[in-house]
Amino acid sequence: YPNRITVFQRYDFLEVAQLFFSIESLPDEYTISGAFTPDSSLLISAARSTDDLIINRWNTGSWRPLGVQTFSAGVAAFFNQQIGVFGVLDDTNLNLLSLYYPEDIRSVSLPTDLPKSYWEKFIDLQGDVTPSTDGAFLILNNGSSVTHWQISNDTTSYRLTDYPEKLPDPCYQAPTTCLNTAGGYSWECEESASMPPIETTAMTPDNIMMLISLNTGKSEFRRASDGQLAWEINARFTDLSFSPGGEFFFGLKPDGVIEKRSTVDGELLNSMHRHPQSLFALAYSPDASVLAGGYSDGWIRFFDTNNGQELGVLFGTAQSLQFSPDG
Repeated sequence: YPNRITVFQRYDFLEVAQLFFSIESLPDEYTISGAFTPDSSLLISAARSTDDLIINRWNTGSWRPLGVQTFSAGVAAFFNQQIGVFGVLDDTNLNLLSLYYPEDIRSVSLPTDLPKSYWEKFIDLQGDVTPSTDGAFLILNNGSSVTHWQISNDTTSYRLTDYPEKLPDPCYQAPTTCLNTAGGYSWECEESASMPPIETTAMTPDNIMMLISLNTGKSEFRRASDGQLAWEINARFTDLSFSPGGEFFFGLKPDGVIEKRSTVDGELLNSMHRHPQSLFALAYSPDASVLAGGYSDGWIRFFDTNNGQELGVLFGTAQSLQFSPDG
């Protein structure tokens, strides 16, 4: 439902609570994400549209709503559940909002060495931000480059720019023999958003390594501190999730297959081919024994991470999943 979050017990999957948003407070089109605070005392949700960011808080003891806050959506936003912070990047600042105390907001100026064109591309290619768990640095992906920013510094540590500026429109990827006498194509395509060269990034739980998945069909495993390449594989993922210990990761491929791979060398350890329709979200249980997946067919499925066996299901279409820190 567009205005509801349903909470379940982990062990028996019994419904605990249904939490409602005010329909009037939600924009027409938005993406939603959620997280529990590290002590599991609060559940936070963030609905983000082009213009607005709407944050709701609930007390997990009584499931009583604790109010709504509205901010400018900025150019990107992220949860850092481990330190209890929600981050929003706007044109000039990184704004850090406390998940515990709504009035506690800290602003940090953006790096001075990133030009305006960097942020224009960030918006155009729908870039994203991956925070370190300790909050010390951010990995900024503007779609065609990856930047390491130590938040306490005015400048960035390094930038990885060995990627295409833009991928060719797949509608016009055709042999030269298809060109007409005017040197163009004799068909027109519906206007579509440009596909960024970099699909997504993810950080290992210890903040030492990062995984960069490219829309060119490759994925790179690099050291987060300096960008040094450890290995690369011929695989593309649209979503990534590391095990809590960082020994392996799950990657969602564009065709819906979920691959389990080693972080030592990217070796394929197992795969799950049960992918009815679209897979929206992945989440690990705190002990890494269970992987949850939210699907577009109206079911949330739970899998054993060791052998891929399906453990159980919940009814509901979920575009954001999160286990509480205590399970």
